[in-house]
Amino acid sequence: MNFIRKNLIFFFLSLLCSSLAMALDNDIEVNKTYALKSRSCGGWLDGRGSDDKEVLVANKIRKPINDTYLQWNIMKIDGKYVLQSVSSKRYLDGRAHDGQTVLVTDRKAVDDKYLQWEIEKMPSGHHALKSISSKCYLNGRDCIWEEQYPVKSYCKGEIVLVTDRKAVDDKYLQWEIIKLPIGLTRVLDDEESPLISTIRYSGTTTEEDPPITGARKAAKVISEVGEAIVAVVKVIVDVVVEVAKAVGRVIRAVFTCS
Repeated sequence: MNFIRKNLIFFFLSLLCSSLAMALDNDIEVNKTYALKSRSCGGWLDGRGSDDKEVLVANKIRKPINDTYLQWNIMKIDGKYVLQSVSSKRYLDGRAHDGQTVLVTDRKAVDDKYLQWEIEKMPSGHHALKSISSKCYLNGRDCIWEEQYPVKSYCKGEIVLVTDRKAVDDKYLQWEIIKLPIGLTRVLDDEESPLISTIRYSGTTTEEDPPITGARKAAKVISEVGEAIVAVVKVIVDVVVEVAKAVGRVIRAVFTCS
């Protein structure tokens, strides 16, 4: 009986762990355009222009909806995530080891581990980006723009690094990945493999917000509804985590009694 009981416990525990893993899996939809907001400083990941190489955390007063420097196409190549800057058309490079400056490069992302990333969902609901090449996490740093620059300043911000720390409970290594409700065109990149799709943004970059049209109002409503759904899902995930912890305590108690 003890053998059967233990096997049943292991079966249900495996089932629970599988469900929990699915619940905690990241919710990133590939072939979409996103903005990445640092949890530590509130700034945006900035892909810069075609002549720039260093990636920055840009001033949080900027708006990614009409700023292509803050927009990133997220795709999957070789089963891993790649992030392509909309402004520079270059890929995010995770470098080789801890403490290095993160770059954007115009190399091909196929079979290039330096340009490939894992995106991990954190218990906080944020995401951590782990470089396949360096095994380090994207670090959003700690910026103090308000004390250094005027409110309307578009300062360059802090240079982004990769850091070899644990991402759980480390706000510097966590990001809010926000899908942008903007006009997109899905096309094949002639210079890449035909299996790889690239999304390009057809809008313009302006300092002022464009007029709010009916389409933009609808997009805003959809975005707000999506955020509400995400908040509900986060609550559900938190509940699942607590249930898993409780089940773990029960199983330990059962084994102790055995």
